[in-house]
Amino acid sequence: MAAKLKVEKIAPGLVRMPHPAFRNEKGRLDGIPVTLTLNDEADDMAVGIITPSARTPWGCLFFTLLALCILLAIWSARFASLFSLVCLIVFYSLFNQPSRRKAEEVRRSLLMINNRQAKRARSSLRGPLRRLPDDEGLNYLAALVEIIDGNYAQALTHLTFSAPDMDRFAEYHHMLGRCHANLGDKPAAELAYKQALAFTHYPSWTILQRESEMLNLPTEVSDA
Repeated sequence: MAAKLKVEKIAPGLVRMPHPAFRNEKGRLDGIPVTLTLNDEADDMAVGIITPSARTPWGCLFFTLLALCILLAIWSARFASLFSLVCLIVFYSLFNQPSRRKAEEVRRSLLMINNRQAKRARSSLRGPLRRLPDDEGLNYLAALVEIIDGNYAQALTHLTFSAPDMDRFAEYHHMLGRCHANLGDKPAAELAYKQALAFTHYPSWTILQRESEMLNLPTEVSDA
């Protein structure tokens, strides 16, 4: 039952990993969550953490083909192994390098988000977002960057683009509520905080509740 949550791709080079025992956060009110929490009442495996993926698919294919080239060389198929090696170098240059570079840029952005270095994180995300402007995961990361920097209107734009996939997570509604609150839209903030508070497994639930109280918003979770 506990292993039903699979590793899930969030953005190029990033995945959501299941986390069986995530303690309740009691940190800063302006903290940026790097978890993604589903509203799953079965167990606490609903909580996942955003983490760099091990390898890109192109990288896995590259090493597979490299092994085949070595086997050809061992079997004394000189011409075949040489031709295969040339094809492999061309493949690696055209396909794997851009994919790996894009993944590394996104991984760096996550590190900068953790360290609250908005300017450097924004720089790392600029290239991937230019290539994939509609990617929900990338837009969610971009929203976190803008929230760190206090650009709540821009963060709200990125959250809108990320909504089709990311609005199933508590963290999305939490950050949405924070944006609306800082932009002075209390009804929208109240709705977003209410939706976020319904995620009982959310590790930052205590912080979320404290934010709601400071904004004089209802903190009880309704059955509706």
